[in-house]
Amino acid sequence: MMTANPFTISFGRKPENYISREIVSSEIIDCFSSDSPFTNTYILTGVRGMGKTVTMTAVANHFKKLDEWIVIDLNPSRDLLDAFGARLYDALIKNKYELKAINPSAFGVSVLSMEKKDDPVFDIELFNDKLLQTALSKGKKILITIDEAANSSYMRQFALSFQGMLRNEYPVFLLMTGLFQNVTDIQNDKSLTFLLRAKRIDLESLNLSLIKKSYQNILSVPSDQARKMAELTRGYPFAYQVLGYLVFENPSESLSKLMDRYDSYLQSYVYEKIWQESSGNDREFLIAMSKVKGNIKQTAEIKAQSQMDDKTFSVYRDRLIKRGIVKAVKYGEVIFALPRFEEYVQQVNEFDLY
Repeated sequence: MMTANPFTISFGRKPENYISREIVSSEIIDCFSSDSPFTNTYILTGVRGMGKTVTMTAVANHFKKLDEWIVIDLNPSRDLLDAFGARLYDALIKNKYELKAINPSAFGVSVLSMEKKDDPVFDIELFNDKLLQTALSKGKKILITIDEAANSSYMRQFALSFQGMLRNEYPVFLLMTGLFQNVTDIQNDKSLTFLLRAKRIDLESLNLSLIKKSYQNILSVPSDQARKMAELTRGYPFAYQVLGYLVFENPSESLSKLMDRYDSYLQSYVYEKIWQESSGNDREFLIAMSKVKGNIKQTAEIKAQSQMDDKTFSVYRDRLIKRGIVKAVKYGEVIFALPRFEEYVQQVNEFDLY
């Protein structure tokens, strides 16, 4: 019987094998578990494929195992307040708590669908407040998770309501993930300034030594090959999964023969999306950077290639660093943070695909 591939190329699913971010997960868990947490909100950011969802899931799974916690996962594309009420109500019912005093129909809410009715007394925030009071009386704490949050009317409405929950001293905690620009848009919204106080963690590359050791243990490859594979990933979690997946499926193939498929997965799953989300000046900077020879790029040479003025150049260099696409090595030097992204940019520029 053939062993299943322990690596995955699918987003949104926890890989069978992955390198956990225990330091990040432990920080969040310890904070939320504290009698006096210094924050009730964490935001995980990073480029696509950096492991934001996996890290959030690891934290959520920890609290799901604890009786005093209720974990509620919300979809940012739906009405977050309604969904929160529906899921909290369902969780309390499953815990067999008496909720006769909280009759959903009195708030214009259907028990089954939890949809608003044409009822003048409907108030989802009042309904949620009653549920939170019940949860508090039972000694429950509530963790809310939102994956790939973005600035929307649903998000603004929910964030303001969550702020009210904190003012009322309910034991509620929020863990969100999002791309750099989306999180920045949320935090810079004038109505959501309290989120500026949220603890934000920008996920960084994985340790290459851990990747090397993982490849050796799982794939039984020689040390020099495992080291070469780790270098090819540049610590990028999705690349770690893709390269491991390809080597597992093609054990007799050399790494050089797998590069076309490696590039294809990276480009199709991540890089094309990153490019689409990039502004014209982002692209001009990256193209100019790809024209500078060597792995380490001198910013003076990139600026000369881009023909940007000092202010514009600085803005987009910093923006690309914060997005996790470019990495500063030291003053005046940068590199491409993502594996083989330079080759992708060169290809896009050669065939004028932007």
